[in-house]
Amino acid sequence: LQSMYLGGGYVAPNIYFLGFAGSVRFAGLRISGLSGIYDRRDYRKGHHERPPYDRSSLRSVYHVRELEVFKLAQLPPRSVDVFLSHDWP
Repeated sequence: LQSMYLGGGYVAPNIYFLGFAGSVRFAGLRISGLSGIYDRRDYRKGHHERPPYDRSSLRSVYHVRELEVFKLAQLPPRSVDVFLSHDWP
């Protein structure tokens, strides 16, 4: 999934990955989501992790970044009908 983190995409029939932060329109609804775990140490960093992952990057790759929050903040006010978030993994 890391190769799809910027824009998301279909990972299987009828299963769409929003990316680390994404938004789609489906059935007249805007569905947006932010994926990851908040960690203040990595929040302001870019995604620097690359395979093969070491012990540290295996954890930090799943941390929410400021850039992803900024991307979602660009959506028009009150335009999101459903917002998904979760701690992962």
